[in-house]
Amino acid sequence: MTTILVAEDEPDLRLLMRLTLSRDGFDVVDVGSGEEAIARLTADEGIGLAVIDLRMPGIGGFAVLEALRAAGTLERLGVVVVSAHADTDVQTSALDRGCDAYVSKPFKPAELLAVVREVLGRGQSKKGTS
Repeated sequence: MTTILVAEDEPDLRLLMRLTLSRDGFDVVDVGSGEEAIARLTADEGIGLAVIDLRMPGIGGFAVLEALRAAGTLERLGVVVVSAHADTDVQTSALDRGCDAYVSKPFKPAELLAVVREVLGRGQSKKGTS
């Protein structure tokens, strides 16, 4: 099963995402900052997908996407951005920076799960993600 990294600074939301994904059989690693996300994802620890919040203290989600692109990590990694910013310009900017899908907060756990499955399904043929 795919390992998913969840990068979310809000502990309750991070827990909800971890429980939602792990109950569906995914291995989940969760971090509370963009710095931790970059470190874990560029170390290539077998993580196949990342769920990244845009607004985190310090390094935010946009900077995480840019760092992953610079490191060549986006070639092997599916990325779902989760944010309270439902503005189409923000969504477009996230997609332009390399994310595969965008989920607006608040979301239903089933919605997040469906988007994660969809991105992983696309990734198997596009990026070789398992």
